[in-house]
Amino acid sequence: MHNLIAKYGKGELSAEEKLRLRELLLTLPPDELDALFPDCPERSDSGDYTDNIERIKESIDLTLSLSRPKRDRSRIFRAITAAAAVITPLLIALSVYLFISSRSMDRAVINTISTCGSGKTEMTLSDGSSVTLRGMSSMKYPSTFNPDSSRNVTFYGQAYFNIAKDSSHPFEVNAPGFTVTVHGTSFGISAVEGAPESMVSLDSGSVTITSGKTNKQIKMSPGDIATINSTTGEISVTQRSDNTQQDWDADELKFNNATPEALIKSIEQSYGITLSDDIKRSINANFTGTLPWDDLATALKILSRIYGFALPY
Repeated sequence: MHNLIAKYGKGELSAEEKLRLRELLLTLPPDELDALFPDCPERSDSGDYTDNIERIKESIDLTLSLSRPKRDRSRIFRAITAAAAVITPLLIALSVYLFISSRSMDRAVINTISTCGSGKTEMTLSDGSSVTLRGMSSMKYPSTFNPDSSRNVTFYGQAYFNIAKDSSHPFEVNAPGFTVTVHGTSFGISAVEGAPESMVSLDSGSVTITSGKTNKQIKMSPGDIATINSTTGEISVTQRSDNTQQDWDADELKFNNATPEALIKSIEQSYGITLSDDIKRSINANFTGTLPWDDLATALKILSRIYGFALPY
């Protein structure tokens, strides 16, 4: 310790020795410091050892800072340049990704299309799927389907779907009380709000129907007709017969020796109505013929002439 102090007085301390001396200044009590520094050049006559110690520490800190080697600026510059060469492309890529994502989000606007009365609307979705909506129907769909998820639309009413095949992105139709999951197929849906039953008629491909109330799932095959009970959520599947058909292109309901039950059910589902008990009792024989889907008044007039019931208007 005395050796460090002597060398300090002569200005011969190395950097390491100065650090050691500075540590000692922080640990020794004032009476020992007074004995060690009788002739210290920084010592004041006031006897304020705190001021003396602070002067010595400042003197050591000053000499240490001056003796520290200067940083290699060229090396720092090269390091910064190398880091910029790596970071800049990443920032550019991130900016492009965020820009494209924001544009995609802007494009994915939810649209709503509706039909009134006996009108019919045909449209093509962004994935190439085509939909034909009959009157009193509505569908919500995105202007562009999200490439990272399934294709989803929300629908009620009556429509015919011809879905573009895409096994990686199933197509889902969310209807009142049930969901139809599709991978690429053609089918018709009758899901009128307030009707006692909904119906899905499959022409090609395969679909899976999930009941919203029971979570029960049923897979359909071409020619199947699924009926979903609106109250219980139960699903029943029957095979389509040739005696009851819907012609979506001609807007006609075709019947070939259809039973009274099949005729009544088809009329109620297709027109979204409930026939009165008097009319149901009057339809007591099989029916062969064609009814215009887009003209309920004419359809009832034809049936009234055949079965002899009074028109409700």
